[in-house]
Amino acid sequence: MDRIAGQFLQNIKTLTMTRWGNSETYNKLIMMKSLTDLRISKINFVEMSKYLISLDQLISLDISKSLITDSIVEPISKLKQLTYLNVSDNSIGNYGVMHISKLEQLTNLVISKNRFGMNCLKYITNMRKLTSLNINGNDIGNIAFEDIIKMKQLTSLNVNNINIGDKGAFHVGKLKHLTSLAIAKNGIHEEGVKFINELPQVTDLDIFGISFGPGGAKYIGEMKQLTKLNINSCRIGDEGATYLSGLTKLTKLSISSNSISAIGVKFIRELKLLTFLDISINNIGQQGSQYVSGLDKLAHLSIHRNNLGDEGARHIGDMKWLTNLDINCNSISDEGALYFSDLKQLTSFDISGNNICDEVANRLIKIFHDSIFI
Repeated sequence: MDRIAGQFLQNIKTLTMTRWGNSETYNKLIMMKSLTDLRISKINFVEMSKYLISLDQLISLDISKSLITDSIVEPISKLKQLTYLNVSDNSIGNYGVMHISKLEQLTNLVISKNRFGMNCLKYITNMRKLTSLNINGNDIGNIAFEDIIKMKQLTSLNVNNINIGDKGAFHVGKLKHLTSLAIAKNGIHEEGVKFINELPQVTDLDIFGISFGPGGAKYIGEMKQLTKLNINSCRIGDEGATYLSGLTKLTKLSISSNSISAIGVKFIRELKLLTFLDISINNIGQQGSQYVSGLDKLAHLSIHRNNLGDEGARHIGDMKWLTNLDINCNSISDEGALYFSDLKQLTSFDISGNNICDEVANRLIKIFHDSIFI
C-alpha cells in the first residue's frame, strides 16, 4: 500500500460497511487510527472480530444483522471507550449480554431482536451510565422486569414487544427521568396505561398495538407535555379521540386503525401544531377530511383507506402546504384525482388503489414525476 493511501486510511473518522467483507478488507481497519464511528451490517463477524479489537479508540459501533452469537461477542467487550453500541438483529443470549455489560462507558445501548431472556436484566441494570436502552423484541416477560427500576438514570427506553403486561408498566412508571418511551405490543390494559400516565417528563410516547380502548386514551390525554404520540391500533374510537384534543403540544400523531369517524376527527383538528398525521384505516369520510384540511401546519399526511371519495379529495386538495401524502384506496375517481394537481410541494404522493383512468394518471405523472405512486 503506498504512503498516500496509508495516510488516507489513518485520517478516516467514520466508516460504513455493508454485506460481506474479507480478511484483506478487515486488515485495513488496523490502519484507521482516527476511526471513532464504525457502522457495519450483514458481515462475517467471526472473521472480522480479531481485527475489531485493535480499534480500541472506537466511540460508536453499529454492528447489527451480523450473525453474532454468544460465542463470538466477547471481542466487543474489549472496546472500553464505546459510548454507543447497536447489536440489534443478532442471536445474542444471556452470556453475550454479560460481556456487553462490561462496557462501563456506554450511554446508549440498542440490543433489540436478539435471543436473551429474563435473566439478562441483572447484567444490563449494572450499566450505570446508560441513559438510552432499547431491548425491543426479546423474551423477557414481567417476572424479571422489576430490575428495570434500578435504572433511574434512563431518559429513553424501548421495551416494545417483550410481554411485560400491566405489572411491567408499573415498574416503567417509576422511571421518572424518561423523556422518550416505546412500550407497544405488551398486553397492557387501561390499568397499565395509568402507570405510564405518571411519567411527567415523557414527550415522545409509542404505545401502539394495545387494546386499552377509550379508557386508556383518557389517561394518555392527561399527559399534556406530549409532542409525539403513536397510538395506532388501540381501539380508542371517537370517544378516545375526544380525550386527545387537549394534547395541544403534539407535532406528530399516529392514530390509524382506531375506528374513528368524522366525529372523532372534529376533536383531532384542535391539535394545531401537528406537522405529521397518520389517520389511515379509519372511516372519517368526506366530512372528516374537511376537518383535517384545517390543519395548516401539516407536512406529512397519511389518510389511506378512509372512504373519502371525490368530495373528500377536494378538501385534501386544498392543503397546498403538504409535502407527503398517502391517500390510496379511498374510492377516488378521475374527478377527485384532479383536485391534487395544485399540490406543488409534494415530494411523495401515493394515490394507488383508486379508480383513475390512464389519461388522468398520465397527467398526474407529468406533474409529480417520480414522486407519485399510482
